[in-house]
Amino acid sequence: MIVVSDTTPIISLLKMNRLALLHSLFGSVYIPYAVFEELTGNPKYQEEVAVLRESDYIQVEEVVNTGEVQSIKNDGLDIGECEAIVLAKQLSAEILLMDEAKGRLVATQHGLHIMGIVGILLQSFKEGFLSRQEATDCVFSLRRNHRRISEDLLIDLLKEIDQIESSRST
Repeated sequence: MIVVSDTTPIISLLKMNRLALLHSLFGSVYIPYAVFEELTGNPKYQEEVAVLRESDYIQVEEVVNTGEVQSIKNDGLDIGECEAIVLAKQLSAEILLMDEAKGRLVATQHGLHIMGIVGILLQSFKEGFLSRQEATDCVFSLRRNHRRISEDLLIDLLKEIDQIESSRST
């Protein structure tokens, strides 16, 4: 499975100390150079940078179609989001990991399948990589770290987990 990620899902997983979920779920995850630069260029993420650099399942790829990157940038997205969308198309990715609403909208318009951090946590629960408590703790950790997880999204996640648990017990 080919998966490309934007910056925010990786930062969120790093903040929760759960980056390895990407490896468990997808094997390798590709990021464009702009995302790598966003992740490694911010001095406040130096501890996370060390973890990222040790994670050989995160593969940095060059975006070939820089004209398309510029065209998407005109939609008001940052360079990391633009390159992630173009790289996902370039690699024929099955999933693009992205959380920002505007980026998700543009990516969907380009025919890409999107998964955000809540989707990653839910999939990790479904596949047994996280318990119910761990998935819930991760969401609250995101909220403590000023990541936007709406109350509605949290409630939807917990309902989905409940449904999965009850279907497992029947």
